[in-house]
Amino acid sequence: MSLSQADRDALIDAAVNKTRDEFAGEVAQRTTLTQAEVFALARTAAEREALAKVLAEVTNATASNASKAGAVRNIAGGVEALVRIAGLVL
Repeated sequence: MSLSQADRDALIDAAVNKTRDEFAGEVAQRTTLTQAEVFALARTAAEREALAKVLAEVTNATASNASKAGAVRNIAGGVEALVRIAGLVL
């Protein structure tokens, strides 16, 4: 699944500017996650922001895997968000 730059920017904006419910709805619409899963992944504003940034980086179709990994490492809370996502999937 690949998100456009506009979709990635919208996710980041949603993490910063929207309520928890609105953010969960935005992420659920743009990913295969349910709202309940988003609630479990991102309980605080900081976690929502990290989740949005991680999803934006991971779905960046133009970046290499090494570039994505580096970008996620540089996101505050990014690795933790990725671990929580993996916990849902595995």
